[in-house]
Amino acid sequence: MPIHRLLGSPSFRVSEEEAAATGVRVTPVPGRAGCAVLSRDDGREHHLSLTVPTAGVLHLRVDGHGGAVRHTAAVTDGIDEPPIEFRAAPDGLTFASWGYEGFWSADGAQFAWGSLSASVLPWRHHAPGLAPAPRGWGELIPRWTTHAHLPPGASVFGGGASAQGPGLRGRTRECVNTNTSGVAGVDAAYLNVPLFWSTTGWGLYIDTGSPVIADLGDRHSEIAALTTYDTELDLFVLSGSPAEMLAQYARLTGLPVQPPGWALGVWTSRDSYFSASEVAAVLDRYEAEDCPVDVVHVDAWQEGNLFLEQSSNWQPDRARWPSGWHRRLERSDVHLSLWTNPLLRPDTPAGVDAVRRNIVLRAVDGRPAQLPDGSSRLVLDFSAPGAAAWWEDKIALLLTEGAEVVKADFGEDVPLDARLHDGAAGWQVRNSYSRDYQAATHAALRARAVDHPAAVFCRSGTAGSQRFAFHWVGDTPSSWMGMTTALRACLSMSLSGCAFVGSDVGGFWAPGSMGRCARAFASFDPTLLEADVDPELYVRWAQWGALSPLMRFHGTGRREPWAYPQPYGDIAVDACRLRRRLVPHLVRSARQAAVGGPPVMRPMVLAFPDERDARQADLQYLLGDRLLVAPILVPGGHVDVWVPSGRWWPLVPDVGAVELIGPGWRSLELPLSAVPAWILVPPDHGGGSADETRSRFFEAADPDPG
Repeated sequence: MPIHRLLGSPSFRVSEEEAAATGVRVTPVPGRAGCAVLSRDDGREHHLSLTVPTAGVLHLRVDGHGGAVRHTAAVTDGIDEPPIEFRAAPDGLTFASWGYEGFWSADGAQFAWGSLSASVLPWRHHAPGLAPAPRGWGELIPRWTTHAHLPPGASVFGGGASAQGPGLRGRTRECVNTNTSGVAGVDAAYLNVPLFWSTTGWGLYIDTGSPVIADLGDRHSEIAALTTYDTELDLFVLSGSPAEMLAQYARLTGLPVQPPGWALGVWTSRDSYFSASEVAAVLDRYEAEDCPVDVVHVDAWQEGNLFLEQSSNWQPDRARWPSGWHRRLERSDVHLSLWTNPLLRPDTPAGVDAVRRNIVLRAVDGRPAQLPDGSSRLVLDFSAPGAAAWWEDKIALLLTEGAEVVKADFGEDVPLDARLHDGAAGWQVRNSYSRDYQAATHAALRARAVDHPAAVFCRSGTAGSQRFAFHWVGDTPSSWMGMTTALRACLSMSLSGCAFVGSDVGGFWAPGSMGRCARAFASFDPTLLEADVDPELYVRWAQWGALSPLMRFHGTGRREPWAYPQPYGDIAVDACRLRRRLVPHLVRSARQAAVGGPPVMRPMVLAFPDERDARQADLQYLLGDRLLVAPILVPGGHVDVWVPSGRWWPLVPDVGAVELIGPGWRSLELPLSAVPAWILVPPDHGGGSADETRSRFFEAADPDPG
């Protein structure tokens, strides 16, 4: 069996030879099964525990406190963790239970488990050449590194919204939540999850809110190395198939919250609509075009220039948004989403009040901490007494404005040297701050929005965020590269525990659009915004959006279909109509995900884990269990599709749409109007026509999306 070695903790910066010479001992903790103490003659000690929190999962914790095992907010409360029993041996302790066996001694520990060949080491013992800290993080000290063997042919997935995913072998991921400012294709993400798993059947999840550096066969081709910076180590080892490991992760960190059915429809948005009259005109035009729309999102509902201030002042601009303006949406059965973020300007009433209540992050000298970008914005401290109640009152204001969704934006750039009320440093919560922010928003909605579900929409996040929000990948360029980046991030998130994901249809920004957007915000003049996306790209993104778990048009320019010339506008309307027909199928898939099933977007490696070709087909997926999707990512309509076993008929009949027979690869050239999606023909379809199969596909889902 493979051997795992635990050589100690940060307090024991000694070699194996030195350990024996300096009196390092391993002894069981009386009355606490599964726990032991590493101690030495000078009195220093570290407490270790081994438990099995759920089937197939080994939990290793090392700390210096000796108390009961505790978790960050990522791991849900109430999980029973049966211990692994220890027995005394001549030179240490042995254990053998729950499928695990091993030995702890003065030299360290060895334990054998499944197919994983790994080691857990204090940083001093790590493989040479691995990056010691995230870029720009100065003197942050690495504490632990966990190594796992990557045999030839093994692939690695996870990590959150990777623009370089979904397959990550050969790369280094810096899991540090970051405002990417709209870049594409680089290792920077708003949402990072310290979960990585391999096709060989093992997964590693580190329960931490601080950065994790994951070298996944980059500097050493056959070693995956996860480096952490906490003085404690809280490691969960997962096992099984990809679906089983994601289900184990969900049992640990919580099941994903299910969006209401209408939130799975068509969203329309810009950065931003500026007035109630503009929103009314947009809705009138959707109706005139016979184009479905289910949600309208508004960023700039507050006073001031949101484009410049990028913060919340919680003061509705009644000149542009008179009281009761949202009733126009209700007449069209359209739902409202409103923007907020946890940043405050110190010169606003909300900022002054938050400082007075001591519910903002503080610097080391006790003054309010500010973002390092020079904007002087303050950051709300959700660990402070009274912060949750204050935030709940603010969320209640959004509800009086008619919001049924809160777009809880930002939450990434926590100052590294900030201090929270609970004593944590900013770097320790750099990733988990986003989850705490989203948890507070979700709780506020549950407390105040008694007549509709608590719906939170975010770009930042980490482990456990799926319990409180559904996510989009953040700002991506309006380019073919930007669309590919968004797809890679969506697929990677789906393999990291996020069941409901999407992108800005059309991309967020195009060359020159930021300047036009700034001028439009200065005067609240929407006529200054242009249809700034290449029409072919706009159509292909609209088609992909219709085939994604979430579909939202959004960007710094105009994103409504009629803003684009024909035939592009009409094809985009067709994509919206298709989306409306797909909502029942999406709701059925969402219900599966919400009870621990696979995510709505199912990458090929998840849907077909035993097929080597599935790992190569990394830019396609199943939407639900029967719909194959291969987005068009280049001009001209070319796409290479790996076709799984079976017969697949086009979802939408069109000139150029072709039937596919698998298994095997197909190289296709699809005309602009052809939707790149195919339905798996069930074996018992009875010889019916393709039209009959399509009809049954749409009718088989729950007819009441809720």
